[in-house]
Amino acid sequence: MRPSSLTRRSFLKKSAWAVLAAACAAPRATLRASLDSSASERFFLTRGVVLVPNDLKGLDWPALAQQAGLTTLAMHGAAGPPEFPRACRAHGLQVEYEMHALSSLLPRSLFAQDPTCSVWTRTGSANWQHNCCVHSEKAVRIVCQNALKWAKDMRPTTGRYFFWTDDGQVMCRCEQCREFSDSDPGAAAERTRC
Repeated sequence: MRPSSLTRRSFLKKSAWAVLAAACAAPRATLRASLDSSASERFFLTRGVVLVPNDLKGLDWPALAQQAGLTTLAMHGAAGPPEFPRACRAHGLQVEYEMHALSSLLPRSLFAQDPTCSVWTRTGSANWQHNCCVHSEKAVRIVCQNALKWAKDMRPTTGRYFFWTDDGQVMCRCEQCREFSDSDPGAAAERTRC
């Protein structure tokens, strides 16, 4: 197959083993020793790969992950098909869900009603498209309420939930947020207990 005709799907089909091994981020010798030793001696106790629902088409990821010695499969962006957790359980794999979800967890219509939830630019204008001001108690409360609703539908077997800020989008620069980097408000939001 010529490189110009290589699609994402054909790449995954031809190199699933390479993709899974690369996901472990360990030298092959370390990875092999880890797989051959007992769980308490393993270099990485959690070894996994993050998939989007479309990745499940045409490949049996739970079987491939088990053969590659992975412990966890994570879905990014959506819960995936209902049979996904069952297939993972049948192969002894943990399941997690990861998504950049702040725009979904906080309805954008709220910003018109309460501009204090908005992301503010350095020039003082509001940006209603992504993220929120992490210093807005109302915004954080609504995000937490909606995250708890989502958590009822998506049940990771590890007990870990990953609901992140909108990736690569502007963060708030209001008076309280201005001194922080783009990653600081995200870290502050992650420490918030719902």
